[in-house]
Amino acid sequence: MAYYYPEGYFGPICDTPLSDDQISNQQRDTPAFDEGEEERVQNYPAESNSDVPWWFAYKDITGDLPSVLISTRCKQREDGSFFDCEYEYAAPVDFPEINVPQEDFGLGEQFFVPVITPESCSPFDADINILPITFITPSGGLVTKYKKEKSSPVTYAVTSTRGFTEVESDLDVSFNDEGTQVIVTGTGNAIVTFELRWNDDPGTSGLSVGTLTIEGQSVSQSGEKGSTAMSVQLSPGTYPISLSGESSGSGSRTRNNNKTVEYDDDIDQDGFDVNATLSIQSVDNIDGIQIDSFWSDEGNAYAVWTNPETCTLPREEQDVTYRIPILTAGTYGFTFASDDGGTVIINENDTIFNNLPGGIFKSGSLSTPYSATRNLDAGILEMTVRCTNSDAGFTTDGEPSGLAYAWWRNPGGWYIKICKGGTCAGETIVPWVRSGPHQLWSEFMNNYAVYISNTEPSLGTHTTSYTIYIDDEDDYLLEMQADNNGTISWDGTQVLTSSSFTTSSTYTIPNVSVGPHTLSVSVTNVANGGTDIDTWGNNPGGIAWTLTQPSDTVTTTETVTTETPNEIQATFNSDGDIVVTGFGTGRIQLIFEWDDNPNDSGTALGSIEIAGKTFVQTTGKERGNDSYTFTARAGRTYTAVIEDNPSGFTRKKSNTRLCFFDSDDDDCNAKLDIASVTYSGTVSSSSTDTNTTTIEESIIARSTDLNIGSNIDNNNLIWHTRLATGYEYSTTQ
Repeated sequence: MAYYYPEGYFGPICDTPLSDDQISNQQRDTPAFDEGEEERVQNYPAESNSDVPWWFAYKDITGDLPSVLISTRCKQREDGSFFDCEYEYAAPVDFPEINVPQEDFGLGEQFFVPVITPESCSPFDADINILPITFITPSGGLVTKYKKEKSSPVTYAVTSTRGFTEVESDLDVSFNDEGTQVIVTGTGNAIVTFELRWNDDPGTSGLSVGTLTIEGQSVSQSGEKGSTAMSVQLSPGTYPISLSGESSGSGSRTRNNNKTVEYDDDIDQDGFDVNATLSIQSVDNIDGIQIDSFWSDEGNAYAVWTNPETCTLPREEQDVTYRIPILTAGTYGFTFASDDGGTVIINENDTIFNNLPGGIFKSGSLSTPYSATRNLDAGILEMTVRCTNSDAGFTTDGEPSGLAYAWWRNPGGWYIKICKGGTCAGETIVPWVRSGPHQLWSEFMNNYAVYISNTEPSLGTHTTSYTIYIDDEDDYLLEMQADNNGTISWDGTQVLTSSSFTTSSTYTIPNVSVGPHTLSVSVTNVANGGTDIDTWGNNPGGIAWTLTQPSDTVTTTETVTTETPNEIQATFNSDGDIVVTGFGTGRIQLIFEWDDNPNDSGTALGSIEIAGKTFVQTTGKERGNDSYTFTARAGRTYTAVIEDNPSGFTRKKSNTRLCFFDSDDDDCNAKLDIASVTYSGTVSSSSTDTNTTTIEESIIARSTDLNIGSNIDNNNLIWHTRLATGYEYSTTQ
């Protein structure tokens, strides 16, 4: 068959076709339309009432023909209605250009109303009509590629964002009763300024505070007397107050309606002696901008629809099929949500989500997405999504109308995430920045250092944590450096410290299990000991770490169990062992005989031990025999232990007989025969495929992973619906 490949920009589906003259100018032979031989019929006037039309008499009087409609000829449908009409006037008519509101038209025409489908609302043509593109390879060659949809039909990334609203902030800030937390209530955000004052001789009972940290910002006591302030941006919540460098006997209490915390360097000595105070100096509320949306942040990040927010398609089920590569067999987690409801089917018959409502919304009872797990084989996973958008309550006479078709008011869509190992791990957002580079730091620090600021020294101790998903159970190497002092904890246990920004400290975390783990870091930047003023240039801060999976060889096996009829065979190998082949189990009968005059060339054999039986050529006895029957299993070798056989042996009768020689070495003076092999019934047998994979040494996580979750490489998320939007290029049609 022939294919039509359009060129140039694709226009809307309602573009007017080219005229015959335009086609002729483009040197095409085929006319734009073949109107056929259908004749027009006259429908005005129905019949003539006069042999001489009146407008000729009018011309006799005025000298000109009037511009009146004298005839209408139209094509006629089977139902009697007319279309494609030609109008004839007595004289040429110049129609004035007028702008008439659409609602004032009353033509009485019967228009064709198309059925709206995803194709009608999407700016794309079928793949077969997209012109192939020739690409130039890096070596200078040419390769032709074809544009293919990533899902069937094609989908587009969509959001439910409606606009922005100014949010007025109104926060109240205080301390808890113990003075160990900052309590923020209200709405919005604010810049809160705290002031620390002290009169505290460090030579007596130590320091009452040392360094105080709130939400990554720190202030420190310096000298016997002084004061310092810091400003922290806070939103509603509870924030711990961390102290470091304080004396072991220090304590705190609140005053001034919990707006002030008082500290004592030794509360057990002479009562409570106020050595330092922390007070809330000001709360400067910050009005902000809020994004208005019907959907959750995750919904806006991953949702898709069958057109780019062009048509809401209320009450029309959308049916989309995906083909997803699954690289390794195992357990996988699925997360699904939609507006307003949907079904997800995998591998044609496994319905993992059945007609479930919502899950994508920002708030309310339908704001939680749905989860399920499945064991999947390696290969291509076929997944079908069926999603229906509601009319959102906008109806007329029971049918969708009005705002039901407005995207800003009634968006539709769904999203799916597939995660390796089970439930999708949560996102990690670390509110720090990449630090450095600095001329005194090592390459490792310059590559991976992070801190709360890369412009200010921000003296004090700062902490944060990362969620790291482990794909393979293994030992992992942790490496770190810090400026000035840093610690790392793994799942709550401190495992590494460093006080160097030029050389690394390392620790191997043994037997790390598959799944999410928490890595917490703490870094302290201390003041310069010299006369230099603390600036970023002369006193930077930061911590750098990497988590590396060492190189390894991993062997995996896959076992398939089947019921197989027993059928075994048994032979001797060159060492005299019995080798059993075939399937299942059976009974093997062994018969041992000897005819050997010990006075003529000695004896052939002392004994042979095999399959749990020891056959002995009795000393001083010229002839004898023995037998033994045992249950044997296919795939096993029953080892023989041969004693006192100085002249050796050979195999005969298709390797079912061992023939032992005396020193004459020309006949069987003793022999062991596999006399019979019997079997019956069936056996459950297992076949095992062994795959060996070499894992190269690789860094699986690093301190600069400040936003994990949206990055598919740093999480157990292996696929989501946004990856299958639009088209891809392929070398095959």
